[in-house]
Amino acid sequence: MSTPSLHRALYAYLSTYAPLQRLIGMRCYPSVAPQEGTFPYLTVQRLGVVSPYAMSGPSATHETKVQVDCWALSALEAQQVAAVVRQAVDGFPADLDEPALDGLEVDGVFVEHEVDDAEFAKDGSERTFYRTILTLEIWHEFDLPAR
Repeated sequence: MSTPSLHRALYAYLSTYAPLQRLIGMRCYPSVAPQEGTFPYLTVQRLGVVSPYAMSGPSATHETKVQVDCWALSALEAQQVAAVVRQAVDGFPADLDEPALDGLEVDGVFVEHEVDDAEFAKDGSERTFYRTILTLEIWHEFDLPAR
């Protein structure tokens, strides 16, 4: 049995969250979207992990930062997708038996930061792509190796 991965578990959870599927279908990508992707969509990437220590050694809790980018062809649509992502994670864990979490014990998910951004297409056209960026802080357990 493989060790549960927070990145894989969060990606699976968001990919199967019904209200989000209604907006973006199956267009949830780990880290980078296909170049010719259809809008709207999400990208999910891990930014970093903090492993707190106490005087007695490592804690069994990770604090992982994850960036979720909600991409769309309008600022309003990007914000709407972000609102549904926020709905999916606010107050988590509501159901610790969530099958998409692959056995990973999640103690809390917090939206730490939200910002709107826009960028021009790199193909020379006048198109603009909009995104709302959510930075999540996720507290989750992991097994410490035996000494």
